[in-house]
Amino acid sequence: MCLTGHSLRRSRVNPWTSCSMCVVWIALASALLPVCVQVTVHAVVGQDVLLPCACPPRPLKHSAEHFLVWQIGQHTVVNYAIPNQENVKIPEQYLNRTRLFYPADRENCSLLLRRVGVLDEKTYSCLYRNPGVSNVTVSLEVSAPYSSVQCSKNSTGEGYECRASGGFPKGRIYWLQNDLNLEGPQSELHSQDHLTSLYNLTSTLTRTRGETATLECRVVNPRLPSTLSALCTDAGPRSNETHVGTKVKTSVAVGSVLLVLAAIFLFVFIKFWKPCPTSLVPGPRYHEQTQQLNV
Repeated sequence: MCLTGHSLRRSRVNPWTSCSMCVVWIALASALLPVCVQVTVHAVVGQDVLLPCACPPRPLKHSAEHFLVWQIGQHTVVNYAIPNQENVKIPEQYLNRTRLFYPADRENCSLLLRRVGVLDEKTYSCLYRNPGVSNVTVSLEVSAPYSSVQCSKNSTGEGYECRASGGFPKGRIYWLQNDLNLEGPQSELHSQDHLTSLYNLTSTLTRTRGETATLECRVVNPRLPSTLSALCTDAGPRSNETHVGTKVKTSVAVGSVLLVLAAIFLFVFIKFWKPCPTSLVPGPRYHEQTQQLNV
């Protein structure tokens, strides 16, 4: 464990009398102490991570001036445990996202950071006074896996596009042909979301070899061991074949709709059709039978 201690002479002015004096004193102490990176911690976006910091052995006699502060740089306080101090300003980014185990566990000065995001990738300092001041720094690296890779022909039909999104840090797209790295005419673009800072990758490859070769694109995240890949097949129709196929599909669809409409019309006609009453004049024999019945 890498710890450095530094004793500060007591001043007549109590540094804990005001919140502003508290922050100024902490910033001054962190600037005077030599920085020692204890460990680099890795976390995946959305997970919780523990930033480790072991409290130095405490003296037998407890002092009211003991404190624990986690901060970024010299001014950004993430969380703290300072006697009689409750108004230290914490950035909204870290509100309700951190937890201290100290002072309930006086041997554990670690910080629990919940729901890690890309913007949390920083170097954090653990400042502890007991009564000397110790400074331990922890570097947090954040990563996010890319989504499933998609490979398809481009609009001209003469090349392929490989796309992956939602990853961090910036990854690389590699092309393989028959399991060998392909060095051909290609271009790669990347964009970064302004809200999440996640990257979107797109690589375009112009084909230079026969269509029988097996083509594959592979996405590599430098901080994650796993890789994503997708096969690019040549089974898709050419542009003119696609046009003819589209016409055939359209004709079939129109014919199906007309057939359904005709069936509906025939069903309604049969269900509601009624024969018209006859307009024939009854014959003489019919009148004779009617008169006999009346008599």
